[in-house]
Amino acid sequence: MELEDYRWSALARYHDAALESAVVLFALARRRTHSHFDVGFAEITGVRSHIRTMTEMHTFCINARKSIEIADIISPGIVERARQVFPHQPGTIAKDLIRGNYTLTRSSFWWIISRIIHSVHVVVYDESEVIGTTRTKIYSESRDRYFGFSSNQDRPIGRPGSYVISTAHTHFVGIEELVRCYVGALSHRIDEAVKLLRPTLNARRASP
Repeated sequence: MELEDYRWSALARYHDAALESAVVLFALARRRTHSHFDVGFAEITGVRSHIRTMTEMHTFCINARKSIEIADIISPGIVERARQVFPHQPGTIAKDLIRGNYTLTRSSFWWIISRIIHSVHVVVYDESEVIGTTRTKIYSESRDRYFGFSSNQDRPIGRPGSYVISTAHTHFVGIEELVRCYVGALSHRIDEAVKLLRPTLNARRASP
């Protein structure tokens, strides 16, 4: 995209905002925390990184959906493409020694981001890997790997005066896999839609 695209095109701004959030989510999902050597960073890992992931994920989904919706007006078929892109194969299992195994959603990118936008409950799960042992210690590394969400369509249950909301079902998706759907399968289509806007915008600026 060019500098002028951001000034004149809402699509370019939404798309760029989605990509910025994608960078942060990718970095958070790839960031490994060592069980022993990173204890000095405990204040900015764990809960705080989970909150940042939750916030960034919601921002990403909103901007990604707006980009796709606008781009579909200019270049029809992008929304349908988003419905055909899936982050996981059916039956993909996440294995967790503490929480047990759980199945990752088999739904499409479009379905997932639409549900996250309207989520009433979200959670971030990490993935841990043992990298070494001694007679007294087990060394491991973990990273924020999976994002769980329930929307207002998953039968939320709440109590008056309470911030606690429970739902009938929580869906899980790999953070990196979800970001890859947008960056890998949809981003170039949206870039092309931005380029198609340029002649119209140039003509508008040239008109009296």
